[in-house]
Amino acid sequence: MKPSGAQGQNMAKADLIDFSFNPGKISVANGGDFTIDVMIDPAKHKVSNADLIFSFDQTKMRLTSISQSEKFTQVLFSKTDTEGIASYSAATGFENTIAAKAAFATLHFHALEKADGSTITIDQKKSGIYADDNPGINKLGVSGPATISITDQAK
Repeated sequence: MKPSGAQGQNMAKADLIDFSFNPGKISVANGGDFTIDVMIDPAKHKVSNADLIFSFDQTKMRLTSISQSEKFTQVLFSKTDTEGIASYSAATGFENTIAAKAAFATLHFHALEKADGSTITIDQKKSGIYADDNPGINKLGVSGPATISITDQAK
């Protein structure tokens, strides 16, 4: 698979910036709350803002809030719809770029129903990560899902 940014430009993998989830897999008891950090690894770039659009099964989990990180302090947009799709955009502020892996945001969920392997998935076509050294170019690479298992008891 060739990596490509949300604007459709084909770029070398080394030139792309990835979102990731920390942790990438989690097990939680039905009715419990859990959090997942969305991380940005800027590779060789200086990142100043990003747009995250992600989906989840709203019959299995409810997004209760999204918290800003210590680095991306300027929340530009935050919205969750009733179809299990959320949008979040934040920036570091002028001249406060990140050059090392850092948290972009923390997602807070409540488990609603037992599930094995439900996912939180980033929309690769609508999300974007932007670097000051390449203004206006979406540098989003490939970002895998977070896998959530909702059990009768926490493991």
